[in-house]
Amino acid sequence: MSFPIQSFEKYINSTILGRGRNYFNKGLVSDLKEEDGTWTSSVEGSYSEYDIEINFDKDKVIHWHCTCPYDGDVCKHVVATLYEIRKKMVKTAEPVESVKAQFTKTTTHQPKEPEQPKIVYKHLSGPKELLTFYEKNLSETERKIVKIGALAWEMMLFTKITEIFNGTFGMSKGANPLSSPQIKVILTKLAEIGYFKDEKAGQFRINPTFAEYLCEQNWHTDNELRHVILPIQNRTPLYFNYHQSASTTNDRHFRDMRFAYYLGNTDQFKQMFNNVANTGKTRHDLLDYYLPQPFDLEKLEWAYSRIRAFLLIEKLNQMFIQLDAVDGYYHYTAEKLDAFDPKDRPNLARLVLRLAILRGEYEVINKVKKHAENSYQLFLKGWESAQNARDQNLLTDALVRFDLSQKALRGERGTNTYYWDGLEGLFFTIALLKTDDENYRSMAQKIVQWGVKHDTDFMPSYKALEAVILYLNNDRTACDAILKAIVTRNELNRFFFYLAGYWTDFDALS
Repeated sequence: MSFPIQSFEKYINSTILGRGRNYFNKGLVSDLKEEDGTWTSSVEGSYSEYDIEINFDKDKVIHWHCTCPYDGDVCKHVVATLYEIRKKMVKTAEPVESVKAQFTKTTTHQPKEPEQPKIVYKHLSGPKELLTFYEKNLSETERKIVKIGALAWEMMLFTKITEIFNGTFGMSKGANPLSSPQIKVILTKLAEIGYFKDEKAGQFRINPTFAEYLCEQNWHTDNELRHVILPIQNRTPLYFNYHQSASTTNDRHFRDMRFAYYLGNTDQFKQMFNNVANTGKTRHDLLDYYLPQPFDLEKLEWAYSRIRAFLLIEKLNQMFIQLDAVDGYYHYTAEKLDAFDPKDRPNLARLVLRLAILRGEYEVINKVKKHAENSYQLFLKGWESAQNARDQNLLTDALVRFDLSQKALRGERGTNTYYWDGLEGLFFTIALLKTDDENYRSMAQKIVQWGVKHDTDFMPSYKALEAVILYLNNDRTACDAILKAIVTRNELNRFFFYLAGYWTDFDALS
């Protein structure tokens, strides 16, 4: 396959294209060189730095190679390099004479003084490039304004930025406050470089990719970043009134979630995460923001331990509910459970075990189960017995273990009316239905009723088992009504309905 550099996006898988563009935007391409139509570069990957070679015939890409292990066609590292090559080609394509012409006047009279060309700042792209320029070229005042933008996050009028700047830095060490016009001039310059975007009528918004990169790189070494938070919150409070749009409210929820993330305030982070998920971005979007693909070990381990645990619990639960393929975040959790806070280990262990059960990964189960609560360890013994049950006696042994696990669960929850739900309740119910004992069927019915009432995620699966029980009780009309109601539900429900049919051998239901 060959393709023109100017429109290479048309020829590459959209997922790979997006990942490569993300690498390009982050400034991960380095050492870009060209010799006789062959371009070479290095790209910083998740685990190593990879070497890329791309061959051209005029403006057409005819061959490429990357040292990464990807076995597809074009990898994300090649895509990032293609973006960098095209960027460089565009910059060098403009004729020198046309550049000179911008600053040359043809007149019949000699001007009294030489005309000075307007300074046009280079619009930097990647966060690494922006951070280097920030550290080496920006003045102290400019850096302070960038810090305000990076933490404020929302679009703000330059007068509000002036107010925050003067309230935070203007009077420190005898410094003179800056006026709004002075701040606006600085913001305009910073927008031309690439730190801000001048949205409209003097309202500026920070470059979001750079904001994240700046905070994550400098948070532990630059105390001024922490110093900016309170003045921002005091001057742009989080509440809704007729002056404040819904988008501003969403931005401020998101902003305060980021504050909690950087400060390591776990309870506030959880609260704001849920607020953002309810008012702006979805939980899936937020997980992609904090736990991006491909697996990003550096970003994951930047987070404070308890916030990291919360994010992984959300991520693993999403994998489980949606039956997503497991990834590096699953394997990381299984390997690193010992390093987490003891308060978080049982929840993390339970989610890893659920996924390991569905995947049949007995090695992971044996490794992780010691971190689970006692009730879950007892459940696993029941599940293992049920897996191996080949006669009624062995099945009865499994049911005794399941029952002991449920009693332990009630002790841990402090109530005598609690039943297993989720995957655990489903397996317990299915094991109960494999017997011919009406007492066991009655217990299965109670677990199913509990699941239908309390388990939103698996309610359709419990409804399917409710239909099975109605079928066994010869109530065909009610059974048919439930099955018709859930027949169009998602893959998760069809999966568990299949599981129920497989374990109970109700061929007539299929």
